[in-house]
Amino acid sequence: MSTLNFDLTLPNGIEFRSAYLTDMGRRALKTRVSSGRWLQIDTVARPPYIVRATFGSAYGDLDVVIDNNDEGYMPGDAAPNLLIEAIHCRLKRCERRLKNARLSDGDFVALTTARDLFAQGDFAGAFLQAIRAGDDIEYAASRKALRATGGRKALLSGSITFGERLGQWSIGVGPDWPTDGAPPNFARALPAREVLLPVCEAMTLPNFWRWIEPVQWKYRWDVLDEMLEWAEERKLVVKSFAIVWLGIGGAPQWLRDLNFREQLTAVEQWTQALVGRYKGRISAWETVNENHDWSFGNPFNWSRYQRLQVTRLVNEVVGALDPGAPRVINNCCIWGDYAASNDRRSSWLPVDLPPASDTPLTFLEYLNERNVPYEGIGLQYYLPGRDLMECADQLDRYLAFGKDIWITEMGTPGLVSAAQKIETGQITPGGGWRGPWSEALQADWLRMWYTIASARKGVRALNYWDLDDSRAFIDGSGVVNRAGVPKPAFDAIVALRNEFPLRT
Repeated sequence: MSTLNFDLTLPNGIEFRSAYLTDMGRRALKTRVSSGRWLQIDTVARPPYIVRATFGSAYGDLDVVIDNNDEGYMPGDAAPNLLIEAIHCRLKRCERRLKNARLSDGDFVALTTARDLFAQGDFAGAFLQAIRAGDDIEYAASRKALRATGGRKALLSGSITFGERLGQWSIGVGPDWPTDGAPPNFARALPAREVLLPVCEAMTLPNFWRWIEPVQWKYRWDVLDEMLEWAEERKLVVKSFAIVWLGIGGAPQWLRDLNFREQLTAVEQWTQALVGRYKGRISAWETVNENHDWSFGNPFNWSRYQRLQVTRLVNEVVGALDPGAPRVINNCCIWGDYAASNDRRSSWLPVDLPPASDTPLTFLEYLNERNVPYEGIGLQYYLPGRDLMECADQLDRYLAFGKDIWITEMGTPGLVSAAQKIETGQITPGGGWRGPWSEALQADWLRMWYTIASARKGVRALNYWDLDDSRAFIDGSGVVNRAGVPKPAFDAIVALRNEFPLRT
């Protein structure tokens, strides 16, 4: 077993929350962590290692990369101070990004302030200013790139025809609703859709399997027919939701009583029925979602090979029925930090699961090795608890697969709420970003992140899930409030759409 040690002496205003290791490719490693005056991280994987540490701060909880300036750490290295290492690494990343984008460091006040505070020994202040500098540099570099290309290729999308929540029910994260009647009507009213049109050039079709086929062989196509016709009349580009997703919102109750072979047959029949009905009208098919062995998305404990079988089957059926339509493999928890822990329980089935065998990165690598056909990668950015430079870096890591990227789901709060942690446990709100969450900070985050993501060649769409507060997945994350009135975040998206128009 290899061990890394760090000094955990921290200044007032900074608290240590947690840490784990990754390899140099940012794949999360099984780790054992103990802390006190010193942080000790054990792993059985081969070094060198990168540290991911979460600090509590005035920004909220921040998960940052500590990578020894992209060299990694070896067991037996001198035990440096964890926070000072984090500051060093962030300042170096800022400098590399400035050079790559041909920007002047004198234009970034936060970077100058971070250096000055660091020299003065104010490590808490230097840390927060270094994080802010990374955000600002990435945003400026992205604006420069968009101006150079004359606009964006990424569609601004949203879940415009439906809402996640409806009273006690949710279309995605549960609970189960009674099966002796019609499912809840998650469709958004027509007037509410019209209010949201200024922030959407595209939309996601809510073909949740549990919602459309609550009783086997009895399809509720009328709800999807209406939404698709409405979108086509308004010239909205339409991407599907996942054909197969095993989260509680995706798996019909009747599917849960079948063995794997029977489930595989049901998957094929559902895929044929859905794609056969709507082929030629969908711009991209999201084929599988969260199939990378995260507990909420794998409650039946399918093996790695079984998950491969399902992914291959769905993608091949889609390719045969609707050739030319991109097939998108969607992923949540895109940093894969869940795989660093051995503690896993199914979020909606009362079973313990073995340690995760994959992260999104390693599962995509496995699919590529096995020649599974697909054209796109979906990424979820629900309130990631990471700064924007880190969000951009992870996006670039997925772009390196050479596939187009769909940012499929996002939701960022405009208020501080105890209700932010959702049923899946996927989101760690951490209290805020540049301070406690507010409508103004939500708008700033969306303005900056939409710009950063849109500037990446290969990003096809940015889909915002939580469009209105009354139906939001994450409390307060809508771009209109409960009365349907646009919030500053709404205006920020419209302003980006106008400043950087869509290039055909």
